[in-house]
Amino acid sequence: MGEGDILRKIGNKEIDPDDFEEMIKINWDLLQKCFEGLNSVKPEIKYSCAKVLRSISEKHPEKLYPRFDFFVNLLDNNNKILNWVAIDIIGNLTKMDVDNKFDSISEEFFNFLTDQSMIMAVHTIDSFGKIAKTKPHLTEKITDNLLKIEKIP
Repeated sequence: MGEGDILRKIGNKEIDPDDFEEMIKINWDLLQKCFEGLNSVKPEIKYSCAKVLRSISEKHPEKLYPRFDFFVNLLDNNNKILNWVAIDIIGNLTKMDVDNKFDSISEEFFNFLTDQSMIMAVHTIDSFGKIAKTKPHLTEKITDNLLKIEKIP
């Protein structure tokens, strides 16, 4: 099967996200197709690729850490679901953050806690736990932000 066929087959549900993830683990070059799929107009492709990237960020964060800035840029996307995925992935990538890239975006990241979308806040809170484990110097800042929750309208 050619690489060009993969996204089409995902869109037609001939390949499910779990199978695509396994294909990527056999050939990491296919990871680029997953990034391309995020730009698809077909929701089946876009969200399948997002699911795969989230899963890879949990199991193999070293494969995605070089694209850390890509996920930071995804935080500004107009698609809320992709924002949530980016928050989850960034939280997972902090365990690999040897360059302290997260520290430079932490204020922006913490602001998602006060987003009007409760789902955005939930994803942010979930990431806080991962970030606190991997970046203990931010634990107090995370706690302070969490304590502000009851004041959010």
